[in-house]
Amino acid sequence: MRLKKIEIQNIRSYENAELEFPEGKVLLSGDIGSGKSSILLAVEFALFGLQRGVGGSSLLRNGSSKGKVRLNFDVDGKDVVVERILKRGKDSITQDSCSIESDGRKEDISNIELKSKILSMLNYPQEFLTKNPILYRYTVYTPQEEMKAILIEDVETRLNTLRRVFGIDRYKRIISNSENFAISLRERIREKDGKVYDLEDKKHELFNKSEESKKIKVDIVSTKLMLDDVRKVLGERNEMVKEIEDKSRELSKLKIDFSGISSELKMKKEQKEISAREISELIKKIEDIEKKLSEKNFDISVAEKISSELLRKESELKEHDKQYLEVNKMIYANEMNKSRMKKITDDIFILTNCPTCMQNVNPDHKGHIKQKNDNEISAIEAEIKKLSERKMDIEKNRERISLEMQKLRQDDRDMISLKIEFKGLEEKKLNKKRFEENSKIIEDRIYILESQKFELEKKISEFGDMDKRYLIARNMLDEAKNEEKRIEVMNGRIEKQLEENSLVTGKLKKEIETKEKIKSDGLHLKKLENWISVNFISTIEKIEKEVMSKVHSEFSELFGKWFSMLVDGLSARINEEFTPTIEQNGFEIDYKFLSGGERTAAALAYRLALNQVINGLMSEIKTRDLLILDEPTDGFSQEQIDKLRNVFDELKIAQLILVSHEQKIESFVEKVIRLRKEGATSVS
Repeated sequence: MRLKKIEIQNIRSYENAELEFPEGKVLLSGDIGSGKSSILLAVEFALFGLQRGVGGSSLLRNGSSKGKVRLNFDVDGKDVVVERILKRGKDSITQDSCSIESDGRKEDISNIELKSKILSMLNYPQEFLTKNPILYRYTVYTPQEEMKAILIEDVETRLNTLRRVFGIDRYKRIISNSENFAISLRERIREKDGKVYDLEDKKHELFNKSEESKKIKVDIVSTKLMLDDVRKVLGERNEMVKEIEDKSRELSKLKIDFSGISSELKMKKEQKEISAREISELIKKIEDIEKKLSEKNFDISVAEKISSELLRKESELKEHDKQYLEVNKMIYANEMNKSRMKKITDDIFILTNCPTCMQNVNPDHKGHIKQKNDNEISAIEAEIKKLSERKMDIEKNRERISLEMQKLRQDDRDMISLKIEFKGLEEKKLNKKRFEENSKIIEDRIYILESQKFELEKKISEFGDMDKRYLIARNMLDEAKNEEKRIEVMNGRIEKQLEENSLVTGKLKKEIETKEKIKSDGLHLKKLENWISVNFISTIEKIEKEVMSKVHSEFSELFGKWFSMLVDGLSARINEEFTPTIEQNGFEIDYKFLSGGERTAAALAYRLALNQVINGLMSEIKTRDLLILDEPTDGFSQEQIDKLRNVFDELKIAQLILVSHEQKIESFVEKVIRLRKEGATSVS
């Protein structure tokens, strides 16, 4: 990882600032209070957000409602820009919006999502998502006072802190988790032992049930043989009953046919008697009608002639009525015409002036018009007289025809009853003929039915006592069926018993199989628990000791190396509790009795050793090439400051950022970024 650029708005003493970080050694120079440490806190905030100990109130500039940090850095050649915003609320200062830009793609995300992405990019464990990122604090940037504080903490706190930093605390967690897991395994083993305590009893019960099932199967074979014998007898008796039933059905059919023929024969004889009576009655009625018609000298042709003549006269009368109506219409029309002509003559006679031209009408003209109208009136009167005469002729003919029709109607009425009698006579003769023909058919049918009845009586007598034989065969069949049913019920009970035994056996087998599996699992768990308790935990403890020993050895060697480069006349090492041990001429010197510069040297040596050990243990983290040292020369003599150059050269860090107000350090670095205070505002 390499820092490239940071933009700050309203953070601590900064209103607006923009700094670029080149590669190599970079110095943030300025007087105390000029805002050097604020830059480092802004970098940490941009990467990980607000942390415990560095709240929003310690970052947001007093009097500002909003602050922003925008950091540009490089990870594995990938250019990344992150931005975080602080916002002042009514009661507190909180993180507002966040964004990350990578490969030219910007994404607005939440604070926790941004922190997770940064941890992934730097290959830091995700466990730091809800904790302070102590890896960053102990490998990249540690405020000098914090490093001094760790040296004077109690041993247990320091060791726990270092275990977390080195990642060695995972061995403790593994051991603790393994012990808890072993406890849970023992609980599960006890639970499984409780489930298989009756395994042998279940096996014994299964054996007994299996033996019982064998006996039941023998009984089933025996009952099936009995059932086969009974069904053989049942089949024979069934065939016998079927044969008798077939004959019985044939007999029943003959009896039904006999009954039907007997009924029909009886009905036909009754019909013959009825036909004879009907024929006798019809003969008597025909004789009576013929006698009556003979006495009246009835001739049907004369009767028909009268009816025909009556119809003709009615038609002739209708024609005269039509002519009479037409003549009346013509007379009326001529009378109206005559009246119109007379009125015209009378109107002209009294006329003085012409109503059209208003000239005088002379008497000659009037006389001429009158003469003309009188002639027309005479012609009309002659026509009326002629029509009146024709009317009288029509009236006379109508009277004559009416008289003739009266006589014809009387004659027709006299003939009507005789015609009815005549028509009835013809119908009766036809009925008599039909009855005679039907009577002949009935006699023929009676003969056939009597022959069929005789034949059926003969066939029925051949069957003998069929009902008695059928009853005996049916009783024998019922006995066989009852025996079959008895054996089937017995066999069903035995099979049911076998089925129940099979269910119990299956359940026992399944239960035993389950218990065997539980027993096997329990044995496996016992082996696993024994391996964890006896082998695994002790192995982890040994590994922890080995790792801690190796870390201690490497840490002590590096600590001694860096300390000896900074301080003459003293030697240093790390004891088993990771406490710096300073010696002079073979005598230990308590850390509290060191001078300020020596304590700073011890803290810096501890810091550099810690950085190198962690980077060696966690080679995959992406912050190996970045180191930030905050006021590393506090209390140093000029001689110690000179020695610091050798330390920096020895580090071989791609990007080393120093924070110091010592001007002499400017000669140790490639780039100096000067910071100063203008009033209450820091500027670069």
